[in-house]
Amino acid sequence: MLFKLTIISAFGSALGAEVRYFISRYPRFEKLFAFSLATIMINISGSFILGIILDIPLSIEWKSFLGSGIIGGLTTFSTLILETVSLSAKTNKRRSIAYLFISIVLSLIAFEFGWQLG
Repeated sequence: MLFKLTIISAFGSALGAEVRYFISRYPRFEKLFAFSLATIMINISGSFILGIILDIPLSIEWKSFLGSGIIGGLTTFSTLILETVSLSAKTNKRRSIAYLFISIVLSLIAFEFGWQLG
């Protein structure tokens, strides 16, 4: 069963990563916001969807495919950290800390909202 769940999750992760790559290729609006709007929106919406997935009655296979797989591949903590450090180097520390704080807080709120809806 563990091997089956691993394969299911890996397939979902590949799909999620491709969706993230496609979304991140769109204009980033950095001149307007000085940060990547794509990453923050991916992480917030992914947190919301994960909250829904975890609370609805699905089989363990579907939860692995959708949650660990697609949403795990879609959202990205490492990109958030890289963009926070890059923003700090390009602008100022306050803006980078605000970006990190907003990303985490809004993702937590979105997850809770999704969980309550699920």
